[in-house]
Amino acid sequence: MQDRGFILNKIEYGDYDVIGTFYTINLGKINLLVKNAKKSKKRFVGKLEPFNLIDIEFKYNNRNSINLLESANLDDASPFCELDAKIIVLSSLINEYIQNFEENENPDKNKFEFLQNFFSRKNRNNYSLCLNETIKFQLKYLKELGIEPIINRCFNCNTSLKEIKFFDLKNGGTLCNGCQKKVDSDTIKFKKSIDLKNIKKNDASKSFLVKIIVLFSEFHSGKQFNSVKYLET
Repeated sequence: MQDRGFILNKIEYGDYDVIGTFYTINLGKINLLVKNAKKSKKRFVGKLEPFNLIDIEFKYNNRNSINLLESANLDDASPFCELDAKIIVLSSLINEYIQNFEENENPDKNKFEFLQNFFSRKNRNNYSLCLNETIKFQLKYLKELGIEPIINRCFNCNTSLKEIKFFDLKNGGTLCNGCQKKVDSDTIKFKKSIDLKNIKKNDASKSFLVKIIVLFSEFHSGKQFNSVKYLET
């Protein structure tokens, strides 16, 4: 079977093999056994790395067994680019969304497109632009899941907000000063508010917003996002 997808991660399996987790356009999230991956450098060197878009060929048995990867080729339109450490953290976070929320073999072309747009963006090592694309991915992906958080207005009274001081994890939205006193919920109060008017010019504020959305995502997925520990604010 042939497919195209992104490699999310890989783990060692025995002395020479690895199991790679991919998100493909036709099968969604799938685990593939890569025989002799550590020995066969010619076949797989530089290909089975996170964030790569690759064309793969594999033996597909069924969703209850580990399928065998036979070949992998990097997409010509996605040349290798050595990424800055901060970009790697954000890119790893994107992969964790797929890992934590997606069930195996449940493809979604919209989600695949969200991944492709993020990893094929221009100026891949521009941290500020990467933060913009990370927030965009988070909101689009969560909306696709049906749990998009409300950021620019109070979720309780619908008042437009200039800054974020309170965020309700359960209901998925920001709260104004008045409503945060009325709503009995899982509300987080921030020591320093986020200025929504100037957020595009402030990387620290964008990074903090990424973390807020991750907290919301952890609450609703029941899973931890490890990459966010290394995100600067």
